Amino acid sequence: IRMRRSGVATFRDLVADAESTMVVVARFLALLELFRESVVTFEQASALGELTVRWTGTDSGDVQVSDEFDEAGPAPDDASTDSTAPTGAPARPPTDRDEQA
Repeated sequence: IRMRRSGVATFRDLVADAESTMVVVARFLALLELFRESVVTFEQASALGELTVRWTGTDSGDVQVSDEFDEAGPAPDDASTDSTAPTGAPARPPTDRDEQA
């Protein structure tokens, strides 16, 4: 709603009232979703420069955001880790050295 009203804002302005880093990250991810739905564009004059966000969607109505990434997946400690590796370490494919042991 804020972007729809103002039309243009810097990312700095959009997160000025954020109470934590997690809020900043959540707002950035929300902007990426809006970009994916083609209702905002980003402008950045130079690498690591000020990021300007421009509303390109309609002036009214709901924005349909995909829930593609909201699907429940495997828990972080499921098949993604090697049983011999420390907890949270990524699994690695077997090598010739493993077969010789």
